[in-house]
Amino acid sequence: MFDVGIDVGSVSINCVVIDESGKIVKEYPYLRHFGRFLEEVQKTIAKVYEDFSKDKIKSVSITGNHGKVISEKLGIPYEFDSITQVVGACRLVPGVRTIISMGGQDACLFRIAYHDGDWELESFTMNGPCAAGTGSFIDQQAERLSSSIYGEEIDFSYDHIEKTLKDFIELGMKSKDPAPVACRCTVFTKSDMIHL
Repeated sequence: MFDVGIDVGSVSINCVVIDESGKIVKEYPYLRHFGRFLEEVQKTIAKVYEDFSKDKIKSVSITGNHGKVISEKLGIPYEFDSITQVVGACRLVPGVRTIISMGGQDACLFRIAYHDGDWELESFTMNGPCAAGTGSFIDQQAERLSSSIYGEEIDFSYDHIEKTLKDFIELGMKSKDPAPVACRCTVFTKSDMIHL
């Protein structure tokens, strides 16, 4: 029997299948939902049932920014994403002390302490209403800079966006002379990147 965990964030869907021992047996590719999160979650669940047979799935649970809405619509259990991130990290990496989570809208930092073999949350911090330091800013800059790679005509298909981000990262990693950009505020970072 298997359990399925689905994270429906502001930008993407992530899905894992876990066996009875708690081992991850399948991790589905990161999937951008482009705002169609209910439809994409239903497709993801159908794919899991196809891959594992519905009668072998003990439970499907959900988390993430859109998790509560999906939970109510599909009648499946929901857990708050900060809890799932910490519990998951502590299970996968026993002794972990620091967890950094960066999503499309939120960036979080968790510090974990240990006492007599048990962990507890020592501190937690997250960004405020500004999306600075999150994936959405990186996406925006990749889209803006893509015109110098692909031309002015922008293709918003899933495959093209994924290729753009992949190329954006590869080009950045090849840089021998990184551009000096502000690191504390994306408004200043964006201003520093205008010349790129």
